[in-house]
Amino acid sequence: MRRVNLIPTDRRRFNFFVKKQQRKMLAGFLLFIGICFFWQATVMARYERHIAYEKKTVQELQAAFKAAVLLAKDIQSKEPLLKKEKEKIIQRLTFLRESERKNVSWSKVLLRLGELMPQEMWFTKITLVKDAVTIEGRTMNNDIISQFMVKLDENPYFKNTSFQYTQKAKDQGVEFEVVTYLTPGMIP
Repeated sequence: MRRVNLIPTDRRRFNFFVKKQQRKMLAGFLLFIGICFFWQATVMARYERHIAYEKKTVQELQAAFKAAVLLAKDIQSKEPLLKKEKEKIIQRLTFLRESERKNVSWSKVLLRLGELMPQEMWFTKITLVKDAVTIEGRTMNNDIISQFMVKLDENPYFKNTSFQYTQKAKDQGVEFEVVTYLTPGMIP
């Protein structure tokens, strides 16, 4: 028996070509699908890494925010104490400024006393209370004390000089105490 080929030979070639073309298209489509899946997987991995980084950053920011909130609460709890401390400092500053205006300059008082002090006399203690100046010292004789008191009374910076006491020193000389008052407004 002889086989008869009912499909013309051209047609066979065409079918083979079509089948080959379909295989190529199927292979290309599958390759395209594979590439798409690979691209999608890499993009997803990149986004997952980015999301993990963002989560870490958010956690760090949340921790910093909590620390800042705790610090703010701590500062707010200290606010009344700081206000009280500020008020104390302002009161002290006001007091110091007022005292600076009212107080007499020690250096100027000492300068005036040094100008009036005889060479044979030395001071052991000078006390300034308000406008009263108490001078304790030593000298070799009583005449120098009286000369010093006269110089104090003649000076326009001092007034109402009075003698408190004299006594013989343990070694040589005489110890004394004199009180005089500053003339208001003369020594700033």
